[in-house]
Amino acid sequence: MDCEVNAFLRLERDRSDSSKLLADPKCATLKSIAKLSEFKKAGKWITCRECARIGDVIIALEQPSSWCLVHVDGDFHHLCHALGRRHKQLPSVIAADKKAGIKHP
Repeated sequence: MDCEVNAFLRLERDRSDSSKLLADPKCATLKSIAKLSEFKKAGKWITCRECARIGDVIIALEQPSSWCLVHVDGDFHHLCHALGRRHKQLPSVIAADKKAGIKHP
């Protein structure tokens, strides 16, 4: 109950990075942003249970601006772009195999 994630997110501030993500139209389509928005509107105290549902948001926000986030999850493309953070999306093994014409059962 005393996790620092609530202070980290700063949802009450209009100019926080969390608010940037909530205001970004491309991020609005992401499930983790929809959950974050729901938590903000409800004034929900975020515990481990809620945090697990917004994990991608937390990862994107924790990324130092000097780092490049390497990921396979397409959601990070929108999250990092909205935050102005560098990122590199790698194709998943299945996507790479499909491109090469390899079929999976």
